[in-house]
Amino acid sequence: MRAIILAAGIGSRLHPITLKKPKTLVTVNNRPMIDYIIESLLYAGVAEIVVCTGYRSSQLHAHLSEAYSAKAKITFVENLSFQTTNNMYSLYLAREYLCGDVMLMNADLVFDKEIMAQLVVQPGCAIAVDKGNYLEEAMKLVVADGIVSSISKQITRADAYGSSIDVYKLDAAATEVLAGYIQKIVEVEGQLNQWTEVLLDRVFKEKLIEARPYDIGDLRWYEIDNFGDLAAAEVLFNDKLAQLNEKKVFLLDKDGTLAVGNTPIPGAVEFLKQLDTAKKKWVVASNNSSRTSEDHGHKLRALFNGEVTPQVVTSLDHAISALKAKGVASIYAVANRSVSTYLSSHFEFNSNNPDALLLTYDDEIDYKKLRNAIHLINASVPYYATHIDMVCPTEAGSIPDIGTYIEMIASCTGVRPEATFGKPTREYLNFLLANCGTEQDDAVLIGDRLYTDIESCAGTKVTSILVLSGETSRAEYEFSDCHADIIVPGVETLRKFIQ
Repeated sequence: MRAIILAAGIGSRLHPITLKKPKTLVTVNNRPMIDYIIESLLYAGVAEIVVCTGYRSSQLHAHLSEAYSAKAKITFVENLSFQTTNNMYSLYLAREYLCGDVMLMNADLVFDKEIMAQLVVQPGCAIAVDKGNYLEEAMKLVVADGIVSSISKQITRADAYGSSIDVYKLDAAATEVLAGYIQKIVEVEGQLNQWTEVLLDRVFKEKLIEARPYDIGDLRWYEIDNFGDLAAAEVLFNDKLAQLNEKKVFLLDKDGTLAVGNTPIPGAVEFLKQLDTAKKKWVVASNNSSRTSEDHGHKLRALFNGEVTPQVVTSLDHAISALKAKGVASIYAVANRSVSTYLSSHFEFNSNNPDALLLTYDDEIDYKKLRNAIHLINASVPYYATHIDMVCPTEAGSIPDIGTYIEMIASCTGVRPEATFGKPTREYLNFLLANCGTEQDDAVLIGDRLYTDIESCAGTKVTSILVLSGETSRAEYEFSDCHADIIVPGVETLRKFIQ
């Protein structure tokens, strides 16, 4: 038995990701879609695989050759007319392989590998179908006396047996019929821009092939056409979500995760209340040093109408602790008035010869403060910064954060901070865990930034969750080297996994 995978399409509804890679290489929980398919075929004992390529075919060829050349015999058939044709024409180009027993499928799917293993052993011809599920975008089946009589997107809910998952098992008699019929449609009728299912629908209606539905039951599958599908598939196929209920401590970023400026993220307060109901400890772990922890807590309580009582630990808290541990007694602080007042209760202020210079997210920064800071840095005063965030999300878009100050100072002095104290430093993560009295494998960190929130968890046992409600877009994530354990649109999605 061999498999034929139709993978020539452009995938325009996943732009801008698919401007740089073919659709089937788009990742679902950090694995390309095509890998789910190939692994399921190998699991089912199908190691002869024909891949019909088109758009960005060289990338797909390179990936599959590198990943699977030792495990499978992979043949590539290229559709150079992918922009003006559809997947039936790709199958036409591969018709020499349309013989004997064949597993036929589209390449924009993820599904449990058990589906393939069970479909392979079905007698005769079979179509994997989600019985009783009616999806507008999916191909639906009509079944009469146990035999498929039609397949089309236009089938009504009343007539539909269920939605096809676009995986077909064809026996030798069926492939012989299809190989001849597809030549008629393409070469005689000139229909090059049609779905493969148009071919299947015609042979079913003419009773040239007898195929039976194979109900996949509770097994999982998803066809991915757009970003909504991608988000749903990443939730459906991430088994780590089911483990969240076992976690004891949730470390939550603030800006972009719970709120944007003065606007709560939809579902954030309900998620926090769910954590309280489930008796989970949660802490807002914010890099934002423009306010004290107490001020952050007051603001969050006001944003959430007093429905929750946040505990907040910021990069400023860790900075104070770490500087004291270094023996720092006096500082020059680049900070707004409220943060300066708070720092003055911990350190002596010295503008001329301090033990250290501390740069915070000063939202009242002016030229005088910058000039004084640069003079001290040039005089070799030890220089520290609370965190590294480049921008802060607001309702009107991103605004400069401390990272832009760091770059400005570096352009003048060539000097960068000796240390920073917020995410993604391991020291800050340990500081948070110690405050919560927990170990790494009992903790979850949720945030919207890759280079701070998610990077904090790299190499640890802390579960990282990226929310797409703030700075990071799903397209940006696709091309990042920093990977989260779980990706969700927002914290609202997590509620059902916390009991």
